[in-house]
Amino acid sequence: MKKSGLFPCRENDRLIETMRRLRDLGNSVLDVEHDEGTIRAASI
Repeated sequence: MKKSGLFPCRENDRLIETMRRLRDLGNSVLDVEHDEGTIRAASI
């Protein structure tokens, strides 16, 4: 499934890294996601 405005691989990887940095800084990150790779990268 293609997200509006994102190139699937390259920008998803950047998005995941950004969300991880936000988490590591102590933020809560909520993402309603349908991309399997992003779901697998999530920490629960």
